Amino acid sequence: MKKSLLIYIAASISMLSCIHSSSSISESEAEQLMNNFFTALSTADTTLMNQITSDDFLLYEHDTIWNTDSLLSLMPRTRDRIWQIQDFNFTTDGDIAHFNYYNESGNPIGRSWYESGLITKTEEGLKLKFMHSTKLYLSK
Repeated sequence: MKKSLLIYIAASISMLSCIHSSSSISESEAEQLMNNFFTALSTADTTLMNQITSDDFLLYEHDTIWNTDSLLSLMPRTRDRIWQIQDFNFTTDGDIAHFNYYNESGNPIGRSWYESGLITKTEEGLKLKFMHSTKLYLSK
């Protein structure tokens, strides 16, 4: 009886740790989501943008608050832009990930931002839930 109980407890703990580890978000998944975000912006891919943002997505950028719909309306003006993400930092806690990075524009030149945000893991996959972007003014 004791052996059966110990095996049951060990199996339960093992299953719980597998469930928890499978629900966490990897850094490569987070980076891919951000690459998809900038790809959607630079190609005006509204389908991709809708796939990767949550229903309640918000982006605080300088003095503007964007949601998915307002970003979709902006996308014709962001076509062919190039963003260069550097110093990508990432932490995760189960189904939520926080990221931050430095972003310098490759096209047009002379724009840059410090950005951060939250990613959630849902039944539909990873979703970008929130971003904050602070413009930097380069002296180039």
